Amino acid sequence: MRLRSKKIANGPGIPRNPDDYSPKAVKNHSKRWIRETMGSIPEKTVMLTIQGDSMKPRLSSGDLVYIDTAAVDSGFQDGLWMVRIGGSYQIKQVQIMAGGGFEARSINPEFATIPLTGDNWELLGRAVYRGERL
Repeated sequence: MRLRSKKIANGPGIPRNPDDYSPKAVKNHSKRWIRETMGSIPEKTVMLTIQGDSMKPRLSSGDLVYIDTAAVDSGFQDGLWMVRIGGSYQIKQVQIMAGGGFEARSINPEFATIPLTGDNWELLGRAVYRGERL
């Protein structure tokens, strides 16, 4: 199975739509491996290359992250999500705030928390697996 592969900003960087990127690489994976390893639907899984340091030390620039886009339809749960904030596509820790509403947090404390309000944001998929070069 061929997965779409894109680069995505992981921080405040240049706002970009992941569909505008040309593939860095297209990886071949078996559908069985995706289902068993990630618990994802193969046809609803995309692979992104992280750019930026906002999610360090958990995710670093160059890491491959697999996104389950079907998770959006499965109900929200705290975790790492690919989220559109304005015109920027990022991987963030999306959480429900105590008083209601949502916020996008970076793991790296040097980056500010972003309140998610109105229609200026959208969940696009849940990060389910990280692959990195050894």
